[in-house]
Amino acid sequence: MNFREFVSRRKEELGIQADRVFNMDEVPMSFDAPHSRTVDTTGAESVPVSTTGHKKTGFTVVLACLESGKKLKPTVIFKRKTMPKEQLPDGVVRYI
Repeated sequence: MNFREFVSRRKEELGIQADRVFNMDEVPMSFDAPHSRTVDTTGAESVPVSTTGHKKTGFTVVLACLESGKKLKPTVIFKRKTMPKEQLPDGVVRYI
């Protein structure tokens, strides 16, 4: 609460509008997310679990919203040493 009051006071002092203040969070994601539950017959000795084989390969999703309530488009960050040669879909921006 103290931080919100501090920000509110500083915004008034500096004349900052609500659409210039935003909150952002990064969420690490994984390509390989097997289910935590399995279904098989009672007494089965083993249950196969399908995975993508990319246990250590991941990406980061960045979510943000403005103080005014507007949500910004999600940003997805991939860590790659080489960029794919395929054409990216419309609306996807590649930063190098």
